[in-house]
Amino acid sequence: MQKAKAFALNEYLLVFLFSLAVILGPSITVLLNPEIHTACTDCNTYTGLAHLNLDQSPVRRYRPIVPALVIILHTITGGILGHKAPIGFQGDFSVSVCYFIINLLIMALYGLLIYRYLRAYGLNVVSAGLGLMVMLTCRWTSYWAGLEMVDSLYCFVIALLLLGIKLKDERMVMIAILLGPLAKEAFIFFIPVILLFSPFPKWRALLYLAMSAIIVLSFRYLYDRYAALPPSNIDVWTREKHLLSKYALGLFTPNGLYKIFSVTGLWVLVPIIAAAFTGGYFKMMRQRLDTYIILFMLGVLVHMIFGSYERHFYISLPVLCLIVGLSAQWIMEAGIIRKK
Repeated sequence: MQKAKAFALNEYLLVFLFSLAVILGPSITVLLNPEIHTACTDCNTYTGLAHLNLDQSPVRRYRPIVPALVIILHTITGGILGHKAPIGFQGDFSVSVCYFIINLLIMALYGLLIYRYLRAYGLNVVSAGLGLMVMLTCRWTSYWAGLEMVDSLYCFVIALLLLGIKLKDERMVMIAILLGPLAKEAFIFFIPVILLFSPFPKWRALLYLAMSAIIVLSFRYLYDRYAALPPSNIDVWTREKHLLSKYALGLFTPNGLYKIFSVTGLWVLVPIIAAAFTGGYFKMMRQRLDTYIILFMLGVLVHMIFGSYERHFYISLPVLCLIVGLSAQWIMEAGIIRKK
């Protein structure tokens, strides 16, 4: 009885369930909105992969993990999850529900990793919870849970990498290295962070990166061979050059800054208030944030100049949640000091 009670009241289990509950409502709204699914080209790609239609976008077809989990769940449930599709919904609603279930669970785990990351920096439960709310209330969180997408896994992998570096947990970092490129190819932009700040020697980091590269390249080769498709390297690089010219110059325009602001929303007021009313705020922040975070944010910036600003800025949420959580804790501490 005591063990069951201890398990039910476990801090991390409660955070996972809380994350699940908060994300559930908004993401169901996204799931049941047929217009969002129809307008999303990414959704069409991943729905096709779940149906084993392999002739898909050369940019997105090499991200197999979430579609594979969806295929397994869809096979087990036998299509019963899509018994009643919303009016106007085009496509296989059962597959969409399977994506929803898988992505919802991954995003709840992502929330748990962020909470653990904040706690690893010494934040108390309340401050860590407030920091976590930045992620839970972001509109992109409900998109990644409610749509036929794979960004949930990429966010999870990045949070796992950051937590592993902070805790010096070799297993976490190794798993992140092996899963990262399969979740999204842009994971290579974080290789400098891995080489310089992994908890194991550089030769082992290089070994794990080499193993990851072998897995990815082998999968791509087998995929193209089985599907009788031409290699996609040239098309992908042409696309990346186009995106670079499209997004790089607009990053600091009013439109670009608005899109960046849309990720945090009004939570940005917490650091502003802390900076205004807490003495030595910026000095304390520099002391608390580790050096690897600077290099990580540079990797995020590279993501942003190659694509959607807000979509790629979202992957920095573990750091943004940390800044908000630290700011909230300092505000509360300053209030306690004044009361005394």
